[in-house]
Amino acid sequence: MDDSIFTLIVQFLELQSELHRQEASLVVRGLGDTELQVLKTIKELKQPNVTEMARKLKMTKGAISKNTRKLLGKELIESYMEPGNNQKIFFRLSRQGEIMYQACQKQDERWKERNLEYLRDLSKEELRVFWVRLQMYNNYLREEIAKSSKYTVDREITEAPEADDSNF
Repeated sequence: MDDSIFTLIVQFLELQSELHRQEASLVVRGLGDTELQVLKTIKELKQPNVTEMARKLKMTKGAISKNTRKLLGKELIESYMEPGNNQKIFFRLSRQGEIMYQACQKQDERWKERNLEYLRDLSKEELRVFWVRLQMYNNYLREEIAKSSKYTVDREITEAPEADDSNF
């Protein structure tokens, strides 16, 4: 096997990254990728604190603290304490943070819809083969990550959806 498949994989990743960067720059002006992930996690967790966010994002508590300070400074989040609990500090999105989160959600939906457009052009068999091969490759990458990391990679999917599934 020659290296052309690896060249295609690298090109795919670079093109996806560039398209994401261009689209994100229109929505999340002034936010880094990690800040954006922290913002989304604050919205998605029931009671987001540094420890829970670090666990969910597989980051250090120090990294989470650094990013929450940035988001507090940009007035995208607020900190609060539960009555009777003076030890844990929790976070929630501010009004501006909610606006940013909603804009990011819309961008994510546009990304999904754009990619679904491409997938809709595939036949059921092409889609099935694509899905199976992609899943196999993802599983291989999870195994490689597990060998070199203390973290496990979540969201493993083990069964292919039906070819006529509404996700396609």
